[in-house]
Amino acid sequence: MTRRILLISHNPPPMIDRAHAWLHANGHAVEVVRPHLGDPLPERPGDYAGTIVYGGRFNADSEDVNIFLRDEYRWIAETLEAGRPILGICLGAQMIARHMGAAVGPLPDGRVEFGFYEVRPVAGAEDFLPAPLTVTQSHFHGFDLPAGAERLAESDLFPNQAFRAGPAVLGLQFHPEATAEQFRQWQAAYPGHYRRPGCQDRARQEALIEAAQAPQAAWFEALLAAHFGKGGASQASVPQGASG
Repeated sequence: MTRRILLISHNPPPMIDRAHAWLHANGHAVEVVRPHLGDPLPERPGDYAGTIVYGGRFNADSEDVNIFLRDEYRWIAETLEAGRPILGICLGAQMIARHMGAAVGPLPDGRVEFGFYEVRPVAGAEDFLPAPLTVTQSHFHGFDLPAGAERLAESDLFPNQAFRAGPAVLGLQFHPEATAEQFRQWQAAYPGHYRRPGCQDRARQEALIEAAQAPQAAWFEALLAAHFGKGGASQASVPQGASG
């Protein structure tokens, strides 16, 4: 039976990330909504086999300004209550953590991770990340660990890189879904990051970008398979329209 997965995107179309591509290739019925562009969220998370909440340029605590985030928080709350699988990436992880009562925001020195950085499993979390992995990063906010959640990974600059809260909830600070094409778009979109502490310079990014792709793609696709399962008959191509 086909499994419906909802993707909450905070960026304009098209969808060019690994999660969207993998879900389609593995037979899921993928639906994309962009609340920041006026798309309404569905009524019931229980109608879906899972949700991914993506990253974006909005702050997790800005719902008084970005009103659409209130509906996203409603969806997160109802998804957690229903026990449906949810994966938060960057902003999405920060929103889940904040909903669960954790502090979210910038570090006091204003550091960023923008480029390709090693993340490491914490002791006991090797089932999540067997070994250190160089991953794509693009953020200057982070999250504290929610009460009752399991810390899974760390980096030198941001100690909380991933958490798990029971079998259904995963939050990632980093961006394993991002392709090299996406990161090159971010390089153009966020020039101010290069003036912040912690940011890799362009030469370092260019030296790492291609080598980082295949290992994090393999790890991330295995994580998607474990978290969301296979959706049914595989699909030969990504349909156009509402799905992307």
